[in-house]
Amino acid sequence: MKEEKKRALSRLVLTPVQWERSLALHTSFAIGGPARALVQVVNEEELAEVVQFLRAEDIAWRVIGRGTNLVVADEGYIGVIILLKGDFATISICPPTGKTVAATVGAGISLSRLCKSCQERGLSGLEFMYGIPGTLGGAVIMNAGAWGGEISDVLLGVSLLSADGIVDISSAEMNFSHRAWQDYEERWPNAVILSARFLLRPVGQEVVKSHCDSVMAKRRLAQPIKQPNAGSFFKNPVGESAGRLIDSCGLKGLTFGKVMVSPEHANFVVNTGGGTSADIRNLMKEVQGTVFRETGISLQPEVHFI
Repeated sequence: MKEEKKRALSRLVLTPVQWERSLALHTSFAIGGPARALVQVVNEEELAEVVQFLRAEDIAWRVIGRGTNLVVADEGYIGVIILLKGDFATISICPPTGKTVAATVGAGISLSRLCKSCQERGLSGLEFMYGIPGTLGGAVIMNAGAWGGEISDVLLGVSLLSADGIVDISSAEMNFSHRAWQDYEERWPNAVILSARFLLRPVGQEVVKSHCDSVMAKRRLAQPIKQPNAGSFFKNPVGESAGRLIDSCGLKGLTFGKVMVSPEHANFVVNTGGGTSADIRNLMKEVQGTVFRETGISLQPEVHFI
């Protein structure tokens, strides 16, 4: 990026822009080369100005949360990475209506912080997300879920920054499937989720805490939490478990370079130290090929490659 464009971009935000920032520092896999720039925006005005500038200058960009579902290329990202901070990590609770409460939550908030905040307020509905890494915006796009619950179960709608400005969409207009908001990219190309609205139930702190503790106990028993990973690597086929299929093919512990199919959970790929994006792609292809030969089922990645 030319110096005049760097200066122009820097003037749009309060937080100093980080140039040639390693994305290994911003992804849960701890893998990936540098982005040309990493920009933190703290409110809708900053975001709108940054996006408008990047579009006008034809500079590639994307918003990420905590990079928990991303595999970044070893050569990096030739563009600008945007992080949502400040106002994007807030929660607003409406007065109760009968047995329910509506909450508006910024897209940049971490899922763990959101769950803890709901616990403090005694609001139930999002406990299944406790311990899922990442931020809310990405979770909505993925229709994130676990232990029988998913975002779309309690979502009322979202606010987006689109090419035409800010748009409010109800959940009835959103086509959700397992781990996907199906028509997001088609209907809203390059739109950014600003916030999401949920319908929750006030049940008391102790009840919500009990649910969260139960979810976390299951995670600790079944999932690798000490090594860098991106959570579930493959989508579950309809009526099947990706982890069970991989395990049945004897692939736990399979290693390419410095990445490995976790011995604890077959649908987790872990970075054992110094892994690369190429290692992950090679491991993925081997797992996909073996599972298809053995079962006839084609596994699709849940993680995104950039």
